[in-house]
Amino acid sequence: MGQILNDAEFQMFKDFVYRSSGMDFNQKNKLRMEFKLKDRLAELGYKDFNSYYAFLNKRSVSADIEVKVLLDLLTVNETSFFRNSGHFKAYTDTVLPELFEKKPSIFTKKVAINIWSAGCSTGQEPYSLAVAYLEKAGLKASNMQMQIYATDISETALSIAKEGNYAKKRLQNMPPNVLKKYFIEHEDRIEVKPEVKKMITFMYANMKTSTYLRGLDVIFCRNVMIYFDDAMREHAIKEFHKALNPGGYFFIGHSESLSKYKDLFDFKVINGGIVYKKIGD
Repeated sequence: MGQILNDAEFQMFKDFVYRSSGMDFNQKNKLRMEFKLKDRLAELGYKDFNSYYAFLNKRSVSADIEVKVLLDLLTVNETSFFRNSGHFKAYTDTVLPELFEKKPSIFTKKVAINIWSAGCSTGQEPYSLAVAYLEKAGLKASNMQMQIYATDISETALSIAKEGNYAKKRLQNMPPNVLKKYFIEHEDRIEVKPEVKKMITFMYANMKTSTYLRGLDVIFCRNVMIYFDDAMREHAIKEFHKALNPGGYFFIGHSESLSKYKDLFDFKVINGGIVYKKIGD
């Protein structure tokens, strides 16, 4: 297909993606969007961008499914195990011990620690959070229950995450003792052990349209809000604040900031990692 996505068509799809997901594409993303749209048009047999756009706007099950497919194609899924060592050091050495102290074990039932990995991509982040917890909790793990909710807008990424099977070449941040303890090694791949998988619930979520979780102790949402404009970012931050328990912790990407929301979150540097702590109930 030789046609080029003109500025009006780009604006049309840009607005549609924003309405559907809150992701705000700019001119730098135009060529990437064009390539992805051309591939989709060729696969489905549409003759031009406008006919495909008309289909996306139909009220039908097939159109709803196609919107998810398109958002999936436009999402960049790049991640790794224990990405950003400063964050994981803060989480392991300060946040988890504080939660263990706040939530003493009860004889009659296990005490739950609830974590949300928002924008979990292919799953390395939530699996890293689970492994770090098991390493830190030790014997306490038998008296506590860690529940990690891992969500993403990409169905493709979620299917990989649920499998928990990865190429060995992506393990640059994996300590050898952790690899041996929590993963099954195959010839050129590793597989997450069942006892780690069972700690995580993977779910589809669109931060523009989905209901946000509640009653959380920690949220990791790193390098997701960089795709949002100011209005969508504010909506997400306020919803994350509501989602956290009093004193809960919020981890965002290094290029992101909550400086405009000093009434909602305290800025902290813990063990070299930048962390935000919820203010208020």
